[in-house]
Amino acid sequence: MEFTQLTLAITISIIISALLTAACLQSMKLIPDIKYPVNEYRSISGARGLAAFFVYVNHAPSMLTNMGYTVPGVSQWGWIYANLGSFGVQIFFCITGFLFFDRIIKCDGKLDWNRFYESRIRRIAPLFYFVCIIYLVIVFVSNMSLHIDKHDMLTISGLITFGFIDSSMTIGGFKLYPLNSVIWTLIHEWRFYFVLPLIAYTYCNKKYGMPLLVVAVAIAVVDFKNSAVVCWPYFLTGIVVAILANRKYNLSKTVKYLMAALALACFVVTSGIMVDNGYHWSRFILSSVFFACIVLANPFYMHFKPMRYLGEISYSVYLLHLPVLYLSIKAIGTFVDISNLSQNEYWLIMVMIAPVVVLVSSLSFRFIEYRYMKKK
Repeated sequence: MEFTQLTLAITISIIISALLTAACLQSMKLIPDIKYPVNEYRSISGARGLAAFFVYVNHAPSMLTNMGYTVPGVSQWGWIYANLGSFGVQIFFCITGFLFFDRIIKCDGKLDWNRFYESRIRRIAPLFYFVCIIYLVIVFVSNMSLHIDKHDMLTISGLITFGFIDSSMTIGGFKLYPLNSVIWTLIHEWRFYFVLPLIAYTYCNKKYGMPLLVVAVAIAVVDFKNSAVVCWPYFLTGIVVAILANRKYNLSKTVKYLMAALALACFVVTSGIMVDNGYHWSRFILSSVFFACIVLANPFYMHFKPMRYLGEISYSVYLLHLPVLYLSIKAIGTFVDISNLSQNEYWLIMVMIAPVVVLVSSLSFRFIEYRYMKKK
């Protein structure tokens, strides 16, 4: 494993900066206090909040390279920043699989699918398309023109369809990758939503449900062996953990403490492990064990209110942190020479931008996301 004082200091300071900002905004009641019906899964919200800022930590140093800057010593912070990025995405996938299969279990597969897909569209689309408008505004300001050709139309089509239509993601020669390099995960989310009715049907069929789950695990093993980046098994992890959680095992305090400690151990190993592929089978095991322990043990350290606050705004953080990073670096670049920044100076800038991301995400949650949510 690889840990240095500097990489740990950078990562921890960014997370603390975000948590302190969340605590301040929470005391100001900037966003509504949402009452969730499944309070026994409070640790899920805390995990979601951390996952969102793990992705921020991932993109903080790589943003310079994506924007075309060459800053020696800044573009790489060691393995921890890359590991946390993939770890955050994997936890998001596990949470998705868990929450929706948990719902299927509780209603015995009898979901109102029209209402389900309407709620998913209302939850995901408004903010996503708002952020796409931000992309177009940045392109227009950068190029001062919008001469649209067929390649640009293909990119716009790709944005409208959440990335399902493959394109170069360029408009007028402007590469959108520094702004939207996270949207590839939405494709996997929508694919899971599309197959969820089949999963529900399989679950209700007691004769074939368990054998098909075993087959899915076998396919996952083969896929990890033959594919470079494998994402769908993380939804499978969520499904398996949902099944275990609904068995209502009466775990002793000692077992829960041991599971909480195991979750922390998995996190430490994941953060410092040196692997070329963040979606390798070994990472899948670490992420899956971490997620299972967090849900089943429900450790107290995941109930920290600022973490749960970040969990509420995590979708906004996920989509908006890249535009905020991009615009912030552009603005700072008008006053200082970005290429001459030292690692410590750039680190300080990233710590200062983190509260901006939390504030902007809080506002987008309150005025965009929350308007379309139907949580009681």
